[in-house]
Amino acid sequence: MIYPADFVQVVGFDRIRQKLKQACRYETSATAAEHLPLLNSRKEIELRFAEMDEWQSFVDKHPSASQFEGTRDILPWLPGLEVENFFFAEDELLAMLLVVRSFSLLQRTIVKHETEFPVLCQLAGQSNAALEADEIIFSVIDLKGEIRNNATVRYGKLNSEIE
Repeated sequence: MIYPADFVQVVGFDRIRQKLKQACRYETSATAAEHLPLLNSRKEIELRFAEMDEWQSFVDKHPSASQFEGTRDILPWLPGLEVENFFFAEDELLAMLLVVRSFSLLQRTIVKHETEFPVLCQLAGQSNAALEADEIIFSVIDLKGEIRNNATVRYGKLNSEIE
């Protein structure tokens, strides 16, 4: 328990949360900012500062890798991945592809410069899941968000019959 009960307001952390929330692009990010917890461990605080310092250095040195193409929040759609026979609309798939590609570029760049950005490297991980997701999505849609004629054998057959 934090003492006094209004400590967050007394130190102005509620205003910091509000400014962070206003700077967020997506609703899920704004919600996370609104509920950002106070850190009470010196080790955790130092780690967060190291993350911020490395991120600022990364953005300065690799601006193209730190820009995100995604313009939509894909987080609300992710539970659909767990549902058998669930399908996404073309625009949702394209939004996911752009986010996956942005993350993949970011991750590759961070890992490539691991000695310079060890904290970010730990956060980004070294999994190939983003590349695999990219391949799967891109095999179904193109960069215009249109379903490929060869997305599936059946879809290709139907397109041929319709033409």
